[in-house]
Amino acid sequence: MGDKEAAAPRKKDGSSSLFRWLSFILLTILFVVAYVKMGGLLISQTNHTAQQILGGDQKHNIRLALETREDLSPDFNKGFTKALADFFPHRTDGVVNPLWPWVAAWLATPDHPTPTEADAATVTEKDEDYFNRGRWFHVFMTCTFLVMLGLSACRIFSLPASLNLMLLGGFGALLPRSAYFQPEPLYFVFFFLTWVACISALSHNTLWIYGSSERSPASRTWQRALFPL
Repeated sequence: MGDKEAAAPRKKDGSSSLFRWLSFILLTILFVVAYVKMGGLLISQTNHTAQQILGGDQKHNIRLALETREDLSPDFNKGFTKALADFFPHRTDGVVNPLWPWVAAWLATPDHPTPTEADAATVTEKDEDYFNRGRWFHVFMTCTFLVMLGLSACRIFSLPASLNLMLLGGFGALLPRSAYFQPEPLYFVFFFLTWVACISALSHNTLWIYGSSERSPASRTWQRALFPL
């Protein structure tokens, strides 16, 4: 009699958990559709003219990314250590951090010429295509991150709290910056992961958490930004 009574709550809990995860999956699919749709609207209706592309250092980021493209094919005839050092993100003008140009360089086509200083005030058709590929990369990269974040949060928090985290983080922070050919979405993601690693280190300071929070790209970027303060 007691075994039957104990089995009933377990069966009920299992059904409740299944319904919860099915609801989360369905709502996540709706979120992804809405996120990509709104991202497309932002890309097509905002920050799309030549004047806007030239503003906010976006054309400058395009030039740095195209210059970084040659680093993706290291010359090992110069030595393994030198070639490996050239492959990893390192190219910067002293203002733009090297991670975003290195990531964006993978999106460039081989036939896209690297702009010169004389081309700094012009936007070609290839520049526009490359500009849009970079923005779509931001949309899909941040959407993937938010889905993974929601899955992780749903294991710990309630369903409404997990969905609220995805909605606020996506539509409130990441998506508005995804319409620009700039590094903010990438660094927002790394900064959040660094914050999570720091919070985790307060409860159990394992070596990998300490290393990830100390040596992450966001950590170095924000340390440099906050140092004068």
